[in-house]
Amino acid sequence: MATNLGKKFKALRHKRGYGDMSGRKFAKLAHISHPHLSKIEKGKAKNVRETTWINLASAIGLTLDEFLESPEENPKIHKILWVNSISDIPKINQDDFISIPMVVGAIAAGHAIIPEEYIEEIAIIHVNQIGKGRNLIGIRIENDKGGEFTGRSMEPIIGPGDIVAIDKNDIEIFPNRMYAVKVRKGDIVGSTIKFIERQENILILRPKNELFRIETIDLNEDPEPIIGRVVWAWRSFK
Repeated sequence: MATNLGKKFKALRHKRGYGDMSGRKFAKLAHISHPHLSKIEKGKAKNVRETTWINLASAIGLTLDEFLESPEENPKIHKILWVNSISDIPKINQDDFISIPMVVGAIAAGHAIIPEEYIEEIAIIHVNQIGKGRNLIGIRIENDKGGEFTGRSMEPIIGPGDIVAIDKNDIEIFPNRMYAVKVRKGDIVGSTIKFIERQENILILRPKNELFRIETIDLNEDPEPIIGRVVWAWRSFK
């Protein structure tokens, strides 16, 4: 999640009357470590797990959606453009770029139309990289260290920290293509990225990483689990 969410959470925690509680006591209430809470609230934590945000919101009496619906600071912007040589650098034209809303997996899985307040970042990508005429959302792959959802099942193709763009209009299944799929773990709904195939009324989710198991979704129980196809990805080597 965006670092500004951590600062927003700190302000909201104080506003809801938890500011007088020590950081250690509140961290225990939220089921996270005190150092991790401190980093989150300072905006220094990277790749914060979705389940962590759920726990933090619950600790101040909110759902994840209620927390996300509160006002945020202006989104951070990523500008990405690749060229083969200096001579290939185009003149910058606003029409040559597409802005993609970056959202958390649960929001991508649960909302056909993404409300503005749920957008945590914006990726601006040149049309040469991604094309036009798509219904796109972006998700940063997270790593929850073995919890409900994990970002390592498609390594080495994509992994934690990578950004993927998903075309929500592209849900037709083809082999050897990656799709974002809505998954449920208990009461938590999130998203995962997998190779998929359909056998009758069963959707099979295949990881790239052999350390992860194949999963299935009963289409009788969830007839529309596919969020969209992964059409673009970006990786930082910081």
